[in-house]
Amino acid sequence: MDDRRAGTLYPYLVPDAIVDATFDWREAGIARPLGHGISAGLVFDVGVAVEYADEASLNLLGLDVGAAHALSVENLQQLARSRQIDMVQYPTGPMQRPFILVGGFWAASALLLPGLHGIAAPVIGADRLLASVPHRDAMLIFPHDDRPYRDAMRDLVCANEPDGEKPLTFELFTVNPGGVEPFAEES
Repeated sequence: MDDRRAGTLYPYLVPDAIVDATFDWREAGIARPLGHGISAGLVFDVGVAVEYADEASLNLLGLDVGAAHALSVENLQQLARSRQIDMVQYPTGPMQRPFILVGGFWAASALLLPGLHGIAAPVIGADRLLASVPHRDAMLIFPHDDRPYRDAMRDLVCANEPDGEKPLTFELFTVNPGGVEPFAEES
């Protein structure tokens, strides 16, 4: 395995419409649906851009899709440990409640960090958490709280992150100790 190349493999969130129109990721199992019309694919960080991973590039590394996804998350964890993923706590957001803003190139991908709940919950002071990934360069994590608060957070995200590069979704995800899942409001 080319360890240098393997060390640049990361998960990357993309809209399902792009996956289905552009890549063979779905057929190869590289795209993993997260819900709300986005999937996690795999890319190589080539410095100023990313190169989309495909079955052939993973085979050259001696990785099957499952091992490649696992390695990509390990690499993402290393970025987080080295503080290359910027997480900033805002102690008084809407309704004077705290939230975390994750910024930078890998911000949306940070949704896939194992232990995200364990990192965010003590900082925010809540066990039930939600996240928004409006585009590649932003993720907001905040308390689940009540409907008026969630609506205020949605308004904050829409007002401050309307036109980021590589749009994803304004829908929310539940952040649990075991990972993330799409959030749906009760009627």
